[in-house]
Amino acid sequence: MDIPHPRNRLAPDFRDLVDDIYGRMTARTPLTAPAAVTATGRPQPVYAEPLQHVSTNRLSGLMETLAAPPHHGKADLLHLAAALRHEIDDLLPIAETLRMLGFAEVAEGDIRLTEPGRLFAEAGVFCREEAE
Repeated sequence: MDIPHPRNRLAPDFRDLVDDIYGRMTARTPLTAPAAVTATGRPQPVYAEPLQHVSTNRLSGLMETLAAPPHHGKADLLHLAAALRHEIDDLLPIAETLRMLGFAEVAEGDIRLTEPGRLFAEAGVFCREEAE
């Protein structure tokens, strides 16, 4: 790293470097890759990833934030963390859980709501008393 100390976290070269790092951290292997096969020719078993310990309020809150202006369903994770006054380390488990549940896609440092995520965010809270 050739950025001199003290580093200005708002400087464009520093932000570009951080954005590149988060892009690499959130890069995924395409799901269309062929499944691994055992020596007997059978598909290798796939093991489930455990979900992060994230509250449902944080999940729905992030989806609603992403669905609303100015994001309209997509945002850069680093900029989103700054706008929400969160540390990126606090935002990544929420984004990863949304990805695992199929509500968002996370790639190259960006998060984008999927159609189910957008529908969930736009549905609002349903109250049984309102329906009657």
